[in-house]
Amino acid sequence: MGEPARHRKYPGWQLTIIRCYILHWGFLLPTTKDMQLEIIGYGTFRRHAKSYLEPAIIHKWNTDQQQNFDNLQQQGGKVAGDMRADSPSHSAKFGSYTLMNLGSNTILDFQLVQSNEVGGSYHMEKEGLKRCLDHLESKDLAVEYIVTDRHPQIQKYLRERNIEQFYDVWHFEKETSETYTEQGL
Repeated sequence: MGEPARHRKYPGWQLTIIRCYILHWGFLLPTTKDMQLEIIGYGTFRRHAKSYLEPAIIHKWNTDQQQNFDNLQQQGGKVAGDMRADSPSHSAKFGSYTLMNLGSNTILDFQLVQSNEVGGSYHMEKEGLKRCLDHLESKDLAVEYIVTDRHPQIQKYLRERNIEQFYDVWHFEKETSETYTEQGL
């Protein structure tokens, strides 16, 4: 993308600090105060983020995602998916479902799901997968097979969509280890 656009009022080093705000605002503010550095305030940061950073991030994501879709089409639809929630067990409020191209080890898509959208946290994983697969389908990309955990709703959903499913070895090993531990083996 080249050099980022520079604002007339702010030299390049200040724009570099703005980029750091996104990553470590809570760390950066006390550090700059300790160093007695004058930096822009949060309102100015938000204006710059909205004008420069967020559009650049969205553009980069869209460009990379299209490249990943092209790779998936060339390599065949071999993907893996899993959900990550904001808390363990079945009390999560938010979750993100991520779909990865197994041929290139790149993220194809991710979908954010809120539990009250789908009737509880138990249903979030299926909804995240559904949204990811629908997005691929809207781009005319076919899934040959998918590697997931053994979530019963996902098994049924993939069976209904005629998508071959394989189980994630990590989840399988984790469940097996827990069973052996419970039995004292």
